[in-house]
Amino acid sequence: MENTITDKNNIKETFTIRTFDNEPVIRVGLESGNMNIDFRMNGTYDIIDENDNVLMENVKSKLKWRVKILESTGATFSYSILLKEFFSEDDCMNELLELRKKGYDVRKKEVGCILYINGSRINNNLRYQLICGKWEDKDFAEKEMKKFKEKYECRIIKEKISESEGKLELFDSEYDRSAEIMNTLKLIPKSEDSSVTIYDVYCKKGNHNGRKEKRKLKGIVEIKVDNKGELTVISTISLEDYIIGLVSCMMSPDFPLESLKAQAIATRSKIISTYGLKHLNDNYDFCSSEHCELYKGIYSLNDNVRIAVKETKGKVLMHNGNACHAVYNPVCGGHTEDYYNIWNSPERPYLKGIFDSENSDGSEIVGPLDTEKKVERWINSRPKVNCNLSGRNFNHSLDFAKKYFRWEITYSRRELEEIIKRKTNEDIGILYDIIPRKRGISGRLKEIEILGSHKNIVLRNENYIRHALSDGLLNSSCFIVEVETGDDGTPINFTFIGAGSGHGVGMCQAGAIVMAEYGKSYEKILNHFYRGIKTEIIY
Repeated sequence: MENTITDKNNIKETFTIRTFDNEPVIRVGLESGNMNIDFRMNGTYDIIDENDNVLMENVKSKLKWRVKILESTGATFSYSILLKEFFSEDDCMNELLELRKKGYDVRKKEVGCILYINGSRINNNLRYQLICGKWEDKDFAEKEMKKFKEKYECRIIKEKISESEGKLELFDSEYDRSAEIMNTLKLIPKSEDSSVTIYDVYCKKGNHNGRKEKRKLKGIVEIKVDNKGELTVISTISLEDYIIGLVSCMMSPDFPLESLKAQAIATRSKIISTYGLKHLNDNYDFCSSEHCELYKGIYSLNDNVRIAVKETKGKVLMHNGNACHAVYNPVCGGHTEDYYNIWNSPERPYLKGIFDSENSDGSEIVGPLDTEKKVERWINSRPKVNCNLSGRNFNHSLDFAKKYFRWEITYSRRELEEIIKRKTNEDIGILYDIIPRKRGISGRLKEIEILGSHKNIVLRNENYIRHALSDGLLNSSCFIVEVETGDDGTPINFTFIGAGSGHGVGMCQAGAIVMAEYGKSYEKILNHFYRGIKTEIIY
């Protein structure tokens, strides 16, 4: 349900209210990148079109089926500059009016929703975006964005002008049954144990190139023309089934049950808190890649994860009447990071950086990481924190924690020059040095300056820094740089020596597993990483 009001500045805003009588239902998009999709139905299905007209009824077939695009056009978009996001409408309006006085074409956009479950308000994630301009040419928008780089950590967003459309053909492998459909078809299961196997779903994980995999999906399955004029699969499932799939992708089944429970609650909280904020130009709530959360359907599910999700059903972390944005990271490296230092978004009190030990605040080891000497000492140390596995032997594999607690990688100067040019579109010439300018509480870099023979450039934002200095993505932005020079003083190699994996905010997954191994309950784990929260059952 949408509500529209006009404020005193004659600016219209539209906000959405989402309601569920019980457990929420989630729509997950699986990108195929194909002009055709092959699938197999395991059970009995009705096949309907986008207007719910029945095309085929009570289909029970062991054959492989195909949906093929006969003709299609993609959606069209405009491009704008997202300057900043606010929780407070007044703060957004104050800045907007100041920029308008200076002659800038800026506007306010409200995103997010108010979520009700069982008649109770569970979450309000409404945000106010300060946006500049509206252009059809993305390259022009990116040039305009440079005007704001000094003041804002801005980025380009796109807004849909027109929907995609296309004509589809559906047929089985023997071509006994076929139909032509516009835009979308839906596979409606006749029983709960039915499933659909989708072949050649595009999958990209971490720094690796995309590959095609198959997915087995429960619930209603849609195949539709996406924004590119290609085919996308959408799986509509219950939130609990979705959580089982997500936790199965990120946690080994032999990890301690309490760590699986902590992960299930954190994941459920994160999904509830971001519901209505993601994929605003798409017809689904979340994608199946790491952009949202990696989801592989009902393949690779395991009993321990099922138990952990069942025993925590409906439990979420709450703070001041809203579900917590309970983010997590693989290995914090010994100290988690403040939320605000990673995302240019309003502060969240329960996501403050902490020393990852229950027995110390870390002050006797390193103190505040507010100088480069302290950061260097920190990165070269092996503090006794939860995610440091030195001298610890468990029955399950925590190789990822051993690999990323402390790490290093070396690039030749010429390699790094090419990477920087490709990733930033800036030709700096000969790379002389990389200077840290701002760090967060965990030592993660927020701003660096790259010194070159042609020009110096400043990079801001933890994720952008990690992208710009790596062929893929640096493990984290908590690093120092060692430069090897030749006889003439010109750099030859650059070595990044770092701590941790990921953004470092919220629950350290390796640390949570170790805490559970030493007998800590999921409540203790969650209260260690998310301060000042409480757990509630919302359905």
